[in-house]
Amino acid sequence: MIQIKPNHWLTIGLAAFAVVTSILFLLIPWQSMNNYQAVNNSTMSYYKARVDQVVSETLSADNLEPGRNLGTQEILVTLQEGPNAGQQVEILNYLNRTQNVEVSQGQTVIVCADEPEDADPVYTVYSYYRNPAILGIILFFGALILIVGRGTGAKSLLGLAYTIFAVLLFLLQAIFHGLPSVPITLLTVTVTTIVSLLLMGGASKKSLAAILSTISGLLLSTGVFAVFQGLLHISGYTMDEAESLLLVTQATGLDLGNLLLVSVLISSLGAVMDMSMSVASPLEEIHRLNPEHGFAQLVRSGMNIGRDTIGTMTNTLIMAFTGTALTTMLVLMGYGWSFQQLLNSNYLAMELAQSIASTTGVVLTVPVTSLIGAWMFTKWERKGKAPTSQKASARPRKKKKRA
Repeated sequence: MIQIKPNHWLTIGLAAFAVVTSILFLLIPWQSMNNYQAVNNSTMSYYKARVDQVVSETLSADNLEPGRNLGTQEILVTLQEGPNAGQQVEILNYLNRTQNVEVSQGQTVIVCADEPEDADPVYTVYSYYRNPAILGIILFFGALILIVGRGTGAKSLLGLAYTIFAVLLFLLQAIFHGLPSVPITLLTVTVTTIVSLLLMGGASKKSLAAILSTISGLLLSTGVFAVFQGLLHISGYTMDEAESLLLVTQATGLDLGNLLLVSVLISSLGAVMDMSMSVASPLEEIHRLNPEHGFAQLVRSGMNIGRDTIGTMTNTLIMAFTGTALTTMLVLMGYGWSFQQLLNSNYLAMELAQSIASTTGVVLTVPVTSLIGAWMFTKWERKGKAPTSQKASARPRKKKKRA
């Protein structure tokens, strides 16, 4: 009979939990709560099509980017999806600097079909057909993790898949349909943290320490950002997208004011989780090799481990936020913004508050994990059984009987 280890039972249970909850996310009737759409696009559909022939083209080289052409193409395509699948249609494909999908014979593209009831449909080229490339990239990423990480990599992929499902199918939908954004986000990140860390570390003190530290770090990030919000006078209403989201707020009850707070929670999750496990795991190993180390010694060890990671982790977070802001900064430079104008703008205030609050949560996770981990590995040990080495040394030797 095959014996299944307790940690394997935990993995099986978590996998079942992830599958069941993901299915439930799909079954929640969000549309019955509210089916608001800002734009009526019911006549618009997007289909896969094959380019049969490039009838004619008038193209000229783009002087700003070598190898890129501007102009028009007259093409014949055969629709491969939709009610008119198999039908051949003629499309005039416009190529400009922002919408530039240059096609060739035999290529597969996505076409946009505007199909009003009382008029002939109008077809335009929407984009390249990217499904195979996207699937290939995902498979490459998954295979790389499995090859390098093996069993742990498989668990990491399962945790990542569950997090994506939870965010896309539950969190976004719940926020959009007017449920309280901060409690819903805290619930989502807590559940995904528990699933991910238990899958990676199993049912152990290390995993429990990392889970508690991650949740604590996220709460600290949220608290720091709440202070920054008051100091800088920013909220969801100061975002660039606020004007568009106001219509959604009026229709669905979307909690626009707390969206910045929610974004900090989500953006901090991965880095805080990484830091907590990076400290908790070596602490467990140190305690296993040196069970005589006390609480204070383990705390110092955790702080030393965390200090080596803080520099690279904070740099990673700051540069990640800078990378997302790069194009906007270039646009502002193009508009000739002065330093004073930029320094006091809503944009810089929000980016600065988000990046510093997220990084602060990561930094504070180091002492939190050191304290929680040291307490679990020493105090819990003392309340339970003594370490094996101590028991062996304390056991009295039996005297040999004389013959």
